[in-house]
Amino acid sequence: MLNWSVDFHSLKTLASIQKVKGFIVTYVKNYKTVLITNRQGEES
Repeated sequence: MLNWSVDFHSLKTLASIQKVKGFIVTYVKNYKTVLITNRQGEES
């Protein structure tokens, strides 16, 4: 039973890490898109 709760806790931690990773990836993608858009705006 103790092992199960430890596994459950690490699963929850993994899930949070995945969430944070996904958030960072999305943020970076959006940031790059904004940078590219700004650059195109300056060129034209």
